[in-house]
Amino acid sequence: MMSSSNDEFKRFQDMTREEKRAYQEKLKQASKGPELAEMQIKSLDGLVANLKKQRKAVGDQMAEDQAEIDRINAEMAAIHVKYDPLADEIARKEKARAELKAKLDACSTQLQNIMDLTRK
Repeated sequence: MMSSSNDEFKRFQDMTREEKRAYQEKLKQASKGPELAEMQIKSLDGLVANLKKQRKAVGDQMAEDQAEIDRINAEMAAIHVKYDPLADEIARKEKARAELKAKLDACSTQLQNIMDLTRK
């Protein structure tokens, strides 16, 4: 074990200045590993908390929207209680009007025919 450490030391001494800097930077980054991982974990925890908060807000909004839909449906049902009989009555009266108009037209035609016959 000691010999590998000595070998690394000798290798370090034989390195150029740029290689030493790169090696030191690599060691520095390796030492930041746990700190970096801890920072990433905290960041992920914050992200998860934010997503949970957003999910709750969306769920609450969906519940409010559903309550609004239910209120509108109830209001529409109350309106239809009054509207449907009126619409049926209007349809019945329009049908009766059309029948009377047809009879009136037939009578007018018949009267015109009689008038034309009496003039001759």
